[in-house]
Order: sequence, then C-alpha cells, then structure tokens
Amino acid sequence: MRVKDIMETDVITIHKDQTYEDVVKLLHRHNISGCPVVDDGSQLVGIISHKDLLRILYPYYDSFYRAPEMYTDFHQRENKAFEIRHHRVETFMSDPAFTTHPETPMLHAGGKMLAHHVQRLPVILAGELVGIVTRKRILREIFKTNFDL
Repeated sequence: MRVKDIMETDVITIHKDQTYEDVVKLLHRHNISGCPVVDDGSQLVGIISHKDLLRILYPYYDSFYRAPEMYTDFHQRENKAFEIRHHRVETFMSDPAFTTHPETPMLHAGGKMLAHHVQRLPVILAGELVGIVTRKRILREIFKTNFDL
C-alpha cells in the first residue's frame, strides 16, 4: 500500500506568522497533535506539534546555564505559555519538516517517522503540499487489514 492510499488530503495548516496561542487553539479545535506550517505562498516551511509547544516552555541550554535559579520554580514555568502567547510559530516550529511522496510505500513512511521521532509526514508532490500521513493512519490500515477491524 502507498502513502496516497491512506493520507489525509484535507490538510489543516497554520501560517508561520501566526502565534503560539493561535496554534494551541487550532490544534485543540481540530483535535490534532500537529500540523504543517506554511508561508504566504502556501509552501511548507516547517511543522508544529505538541512536542514543540512543550519544548518552548523549557529554557534553552545557554539560558539555563547562565541563570539556573530562574528555572527551578516549576509553578512559575507553567505560566510561560501565557507569557509567550504572542510568539510567532516560525520561532519555535520544527524545520525543516521531514516529508514523503504519495507513491512512497506506507511502511517506508512509517519507518521514516520512527527514525526521525515524528508522528506525521507532510506529503509533497511537485513541490506542493497534497496531504499528510500519520502513524495512526498507518497503524489503522495495518490493523484493519490483518485483524479484520
């Protein structure tokens, strides 16, 4: 089976200039854990996920090394999301995004996700974002085929 057979073609995206708060609300509204990030020309520039939203709540190594006492109050750290609500997505998204092609075998795409520790791959055809494939979709297809689900 190929990626094109299982990919989601109605892809939810977010613009790179939107904010932390915007992406939190988008992911919550659509009950998804991540989505592609696009520019003004709808070209893929990165990907944003729950992992990125959590990672930015922690200090960068240099910041922690310079003033570790500022980062030991975890109750205060929980409020960091509110403090950074206006940060632009492009400042904390993952880039470049690992991608795949519609003709890629489904399990090859799954292996790529495992190798790169990602949950989803944007599907690119002729430079255009045409879909997204997730670990969940791959597993659903495998289980459906092998266990008559």
